[in-house]
Order: sequence, then C-alpha cells, then structure tokens
Amino acid sequence: MNQVSYSGESFLTTDEGADALLLLVASFDDGDNSEMVERAVKNDARTVTVQLIVGSRSALTGIPEDLAAEPDSTDVLSELRDRARSLSTQLEREYADACAAMEYGWDDIYAR
Repeated sequence: MNQVSYSGESFLTTDEGADALLLLVASFDDGDNSEMVERAVKNDARTVTVQLIVGSRSALTGIPEDLAAEPDSTDVLSELRDRARSLSTQLEREYADACAAMEYGWDDIYAR
C-alpha cells in the first residue's frame, strides 16, 4: 500500500494504484493538459472516493505503507495505464509529425 500525498491531503491506495497514477502524471507533456481521475481509496479505515485533477505540473508523493491486504483495483489500474499509454502515443505522433515537417523543409513561406 502507498500513502499518496496530493495538494495538502493524503490517501491510502494500492502499490499498483500509486504507480499507475504517477505514470499517468509523468505521461503528460509540459503543456497545460490535465485530466480528472476518480478513485475509491482507503482513508482512516473507510473507503472514500477521491477526485484528483492531475496534469504535467501535479506534485504527487507516494509513501509505502506496511499493510497486509490490498483491495482489488484491477479495473482502475487498467484505465489509468490505458490513458497513460494513449497520452504517450499522442506525444510520439506529434513528435513524428514535427520531424516529418522539418524533413520536408516546411516553413511559413510555403504555407501561403
């Protein structure tokens, strides 16, 4: 389990959940992109829903906690990983398009 700190608050989540959330944040480019993430987590021995707005400038901290059982979070992990993969693929496409434009000598003179 990991104690995740975000915006002055913290919540307890699975190791994989914390890793997937950090991967999602790391997948954003340096722009102003952000997304809302909604996740059921443990807080003071009860389950609550946490809503986070995460983006490239999000500051998250994950601190390992020693607890016996972790809840099943397979579906949420799959969603977070898919979104991180989608963001990474989008950045790769944008980079490839920029390189292709440079390779063909694209500039404003030819755009008219």
